[in-house]
Amino acid sequence: MRQIEQVRQHELLQEEASKDELTKLYNRRAWEKLLRAEEERCKQYGHPAAVLFIDLNDLKKVNDSLGHDEGDKLIQHAAQVLRENVRMNDIVARLGGDEFVVLSVENDEAGTESLLERLIEAFTQANIGAAIGMAMRHPTHGLFEALAQADKKMFEYKRQKKSNESVIN
Repeated sequence: MRQIEQVRQHELLQEEASKDELTKLYNRRAWEKLLRAEEERCKQYGHPAAVLFIDLNDLKKVNDSLGHDEGDKLIQHAAQVLRENVRMNDIVARLGGDEFVVLSVENDEAGTESLLERLIEAFTQANIGAAIGMAMRHPTHGLFEALAQADKKMFEYKRQKKSNESVIN
């Protein structure tokens, strides 16, 4: 009986160590482990996969003007929007701060584009500003390169949006 309790306690601690406390999504440590495991699966079976990198807009403004509790609520709301709009087999993580990632497994480019559009619409409906970059895994580069490309595309989108705002204002 005691051994079963110890096993359960160990499993609970493992689960807690892989989750972000605020959002209950996977944390960075778990994300990297899951990304490595999926890369091996992609190599072995040839499945397509994609990475989406999401950065919330204006979290600093919310924290500075409304307080960190409101900033935390924004982060939690964004996590909920992600959970509700990804596919069941997709993996969602919070890397820290206002950065989230989605690993869309066994999803081709058309399916990933559909997921991207769904997320953009969901964030718009939730009144959450977010920049999203997307990149497909390429067999010669792998998922870690796709993550870097998605991050780069997200920053390009943010930069482009800021330069458009300065032209409008």
